[in-house]
Amino acid sequence: MKIYIQKNSIKYETGKAILVKIPRQKFKVWLPKSLVKDTLWFYTVFLPEDMTFTLIFNNHDKQYCSAESLSKLFEGQGLPIHKEKVEHHIPKEIKNIQKVEVDDSLKR
Repeated sequence: MKIYIQKNSIKYETGKAILVKIPRQKFKVWLPKSLVKDTLWFYTVFLPEDMTFTLIFNNHDKQYCSAESLSKLFEGQGLPIHKEKVEHHIPKEIKNIQKVEVDDSLKR
């Protein structure tokens, strides 16, 4: 699922995540920056269906929701929501691991 978030909805930003105030609601959600892409005056956020998100209320209560529920909370802010499936890339397991020897004279 792909949603768009207006930049003025961002309340706090760290090196790995952003805190987003959900429009017309009294709670916020942390989103990993690996799912967020910066585009002009808004952010594009990719929500994998198998991921759960934590909603934080003003009195610091927490509630968990799915990507589908989270996307419904962002409806009505004037930006489109795309229902396309977002998949995680899971790399294949390395089977033929080769042992490498290093010349000790090259070590620091």
